[in-house]
Amino acid sequence: MNNPKHIARTSDPVTSKQAANEVTASGRRQSQKERLLETVQRVPGATAGSLARYSGMTMHQVSRRLAELRAEGKVHNDGTAMWNGRPQMRWWLGGDLEQQKPRPHCKSCSCYEEVAQIPTEQASLFDSPQA
Repeated sequence: MNNPKHIARTSDPVTSKQAANEVTASGRRQSQKERLLETVQRVPGATAGSLARYSGMTMHQVSRRLAELRAEGKVHNDGTAMWNGRPQMRWWLGGDLEQQKPRPHCKSCSCYEEVAQIPTEQASLFDSPQA
C-alpha cells in the first residue's frame, strides 16, 4: 500500500489522489499505521470505533489504515462486536487465523495458543453498549 500508484483507486478524483500522495509524502500514513498497530496490541479484538477512540484517530483514518495493515498481513479481523448500536468487525494482530493453523510442533508449544486463545469476552471491556 505504500506504493504511490496503489494508494488511490484509478476512478478516484484527482483531489483524492493528491491527498493520498500528500499523506504518504508527509509520513502521516506510516505514523498512523504505527499508532494503530500499537493500539491493536493494547486492546486486541477492538472494533474500528474503539480503535479510533483509543488511538485518537478519526474513524476514517482508522478504516483506511486497517485495510492497509490487513493487506500487509499485520492485522486480521475475526468476529464482531457492537459499536454505537451497529456490529463492527473486531481486529487482532497478525495474519488471518486460517493461515495460522497449528503446525505439528505447535501442539506442545504456545506459539499458536497465544493467537488462538484470546478470550472473546474482552470486547465488552472496550466497546460501547448498544444504543
